[in-house]
Amino acid sequence: MNMVKELKIDFDNVSTQNGLRLRLKRLVWVINFLQLKVGDIPVFPSSSGKGYHVIVKLKENIPDIVAVAIQSLAGSDYKRESFNLLRVLSKKFKNSEWNVLFKRKIRIDKYGKLHRMDKINNM
Repeated sequence: MNMVKELKIDFDNVSTQNGLRLRLKRLVWVINFLQLKVGDIPVFPSSSGKGYHVIVKLKENIPDIVAVAIQSLAGSDYKRESFNLLRVLSKKFKNSEWNVLFKRKIRIDKYGKLHRMDKINNM
């Protein structure tokens, strides 16, 4: 079993500050209920502009399968967490390689054509 020291949460479809506040309130409730000891919790707008990425720095290691459960309980994107669950259960990933956030990049070539490029962002 791998252990991790941070949670990565993907809040999708959050268009207002009040919407973000409600999602963060849920996250804090889960953290307090589970009595997790945390440090910093940086929040970043997602590259799509339609949500936020939240990193929860833990002061203690937790099992990776528990991290997936907590991320799901906290309201992280259900498709992302479904893939994370399969990655953890496969036991093919070391450390926290299974727990990634994606950042979409757009590149414009010399002809002015847009190219979308998805890039893994381990923040």
